Amino acid sequence: MFIREIVLEEWHEGNITEHCTENPGWDDIVRNLDRLDGKAIDLMMLNTKNDGDAFIGVGGGNDGQYYVEGSFDENRLFLLLGTPRCDCPKYVLMKTGGVTEEYPDYMSVDYDTVIRAIRTFAQKGVLDDYLIWEKTGDGWEPIRG
Repeated sequence: MFIREIVLEEWHEGNITEHCTENPGWDDIVRNLDRLDGKAIDLMMLNTKNDGDAFIGVGGGNDGQYYVEGSFDENRLFLLLGTPRCDCPKYVLMKTGGVTEEYPDYMSVDYDTVIRAIRTFAQKGVLDDYLIWEKTGDGWEPIRG
């Protein structure tokens, strides 16, 4: 496993509590993912052993909707898309990091997609090239893994 720690954020009345699990196994990762409810517990970070800047983060959890992003350094951030980007998206409400916002529906992924993304990242330290990832920052650039 490439994961050094899980950080789970829990919010109550604007105050955050971070729950950390060091050197987690796969069961720990799934158990923490299952705690995401998009209300009080709305963000899980998987940080790698190799580099403090490499992570995959999962937000939301309400109504089976999740927001997933990953990075290997502070300059490259990748967003997991549930469907290809479109010009006329519908919007869904998701809470991540204590903030409720409207997200385009293509940024919402289901539980099975999250499991695939975090399993690949945890086991191999890479983004799953079967899934659709978009590099964020300087313009739009869809990538595969």
